[in-house]
Amino acid sequence: MTIQEFRDYMASGQPVVGGGEVHMMFHKLSQEALKITAEINGKYHTPEELRALLEQLWGRHRRRRTGLHQHGLQVSGSGWYHY
Repeated sequence: MTIQEFRDYMASGQPVVGGGEVHMMFHKLSQEALKITAEINGKYHTPEELRALLEQLWGRHRRRRTGLHQHGLQVSGSGWYHY
């Protein structure tokens, strides 16, 4: 599944079936974000290093519009949701 196929599916409002292709892509993308976030939070980084890590994170997980995750996902109190 491509990122665009994932985004299109999430935008469709259809349910995500546990263990299915969309769910697996969701898991893969969230794991990538967690890995980068752990690197950011795990040790000191110069401003340049931090900027590069944030660009890596945002480049994968933000839309072009400022402040929105690339895949249209946001964390709420009850878990992930699509907007």
